[in-house]
Amino acid sequence: DAALPQGSPFANRRIEFIGDSLTVGYGNVGPSGCTGNGDNETPRYKWQDNSYAWSAVVSDRLSADRSIVAWSGKGIMRNFGSDGPSSDAFPAFYDRSLGSDSNAKWGFGWTPHAVVLTLGSNDFGGDGAKP
Repeated sequence: DAALPQGSPFANRRIEFIGDSLTVGYGNVGPSGCTGNGDNETPRYKWQDNSYAWSAVVSDRLSADRSIVAWSGKGIMRNFGSDGPSSDAFPAFYDRSLGSDSNAKWGFGWTPHAVVLTLGSNDFGGDGAKP
């Protein structure tokens, strides 16, 4: 088991951030935001850097250890652009250590002092999505 060394400045503050593209930092280092370089061939994740996302900045400013569980385009009930419920919405992968592998379960041995939930904007985002 991994543990923080005693006397670590992060041992007393732990924050878990649960969210979507805003939380993960999607497009935050690209030349034109989330559209990357405009060629639609460059992987868009190339233009994200979680260490510059607001969630990382907040935890750094508070001298807190962080866990960021976030996936761009995921909603609570439906994903961005969906016109109905999505079987692969955020709750389907929250317990995974690797989002794309349903067999890679997270152990949940790390207990946060605070949880920041920023989900919901994708549930009604995109073409055809109506409340």
